[in-house]
Amino acid sequence: MKLQRKYFKYLLYFYTFLIIIVSTFTAFSAVESPDRTVLARCNAGQFCPACPYPQSAYCFQNGQCGCAGINQGDNGNLCTSMPTVECSNRGLSPCTPGSPNCEGNYASSCPSCSNPYNYGCYVPQQRAACENPCGASDNGKACQDGLSCVNLGGGWKCRLSEHTDWANCQPPTAVQVSCNEACNNTDRLCTTGLACISGLCRLPSNPTSATCQPSIPQVVSCNDQCNNTNLLCPSNLACVNVNGTNRCRLPANQSAANCQPAANEIPSYTIDKYIDGGQTSYNIGDLVNFKIKITNTGNVAFTNLKFRDVYNANYLTYVGGSAIKSTGGNISDINTVLTKRVTGTIEIENITSSTVLGTLNAGAHIEVSVRFIAKAPINGTCNFGYAKIPELTEINDKVCVDSKNIDTDM
Repeated sequence: MKLQRKYFKYLLYFYTFLIIIVSTFTAFSAVESPDRTVLARCNAGQFCPACPYPQSAYCFQNGQCGCAGINQGDNGNLCTSMPTVECSNRGLSPCTPGSPNCEGNYASSCPSCSNPYNYGCYVPQQRAACENPCGASDNGKACQDGLSCVNLGGGWKCRLSEHTDWANCQPPTAVQVSCNEACNNTDRLCTTGLACISGLCRLPSNPTSATCQPSIPQVVSCNDQCNNTNLLCPSNLACVNVNGTNRCRLPANQSAANCQPAANEIPSYTIDKYIDGGQTSYNIGDLVNFKIKITNTGNVAFTNLKFRDVYNANYLTYVGGSAIKSTGGNISDINTVLTKRVTGTIEIENITSSTVLGTLNAGAHIEVSVRFIAKAPINGTCNFGYAKIPELTEINDKVCVDSKNIDTDM
């Protein structure tokens, strides 16, 4: 009997010790376990107090501390309709809407989470709409998609991300403003005929005028700069481009800076044909050198002058020739520039072209030498030189020579 009491006493001590150990472990677990210790932090940055086991402390979406089980919602009830709730990972960091530490994916149950975070079931966060408080003004609440939380001076509100200056997230109603009033091409538009220039409504053609009046045209003089708008030429002049600058010039003589008409342009020319050395009688086989001088006696330069020479092929045989211009330029062999060479005629279509002798200016002359061989005896065979410009009648001159047989004609 004593032995039984003794064993009972020891058994009582053992159970008492066991109860103490279990109670200590329970208390330690309630304080130290990473799943139910004071780990959650609210938006205000304060630690939430500990919750009785098996619940843990969490910072809920309303910004208040609360207790919840691993699969429990804000009110401690089991999450029975998971599509309407979210598993949220709440830890030591303050809850920032939209961050990985605040919102998880929809699930049928909340997964466990490693220290120092805990998972719990929460109602999905409602994001702030346009003009509603957000961020620092509402415990860090995020804005709906397409909106941004902006500081408007008096607080943080949700506005369109691309147009944070639009109140109520709507484009501002445009109003028309008048001359010299502030404008911005968005909600303050200038009236028809005006343009927003440097923030003010002005007349485009006279932007310096605060009254939006057109500038008074000014009539300028000969050779002055002009623009046909406010710098106008006199009625007898025209605004023409002179070396990149618009100036008032006489339409009929735009190159004259004094706006005077050009002198009367009178083309004229002469032709003179003679024999080099003056000899007029030759023996058969002698070389006869004719020269033709064409002079520009007018006041217009020639750029299209036709030359030709006509001879009697029965008595003269053409050999060749040359040409020279008094102001520079020569051709040693005119055969290279002849445009026509037939029995009795040689011709250069334009002896003043750039590929022959070039322009024949007023007062200058061209001298052409043509050489022949006397081939048969005759008393007087004539050689004719011709010149022609398009504006005038063709002119000509001639010179005649005799040829004889040295053996019979004494």
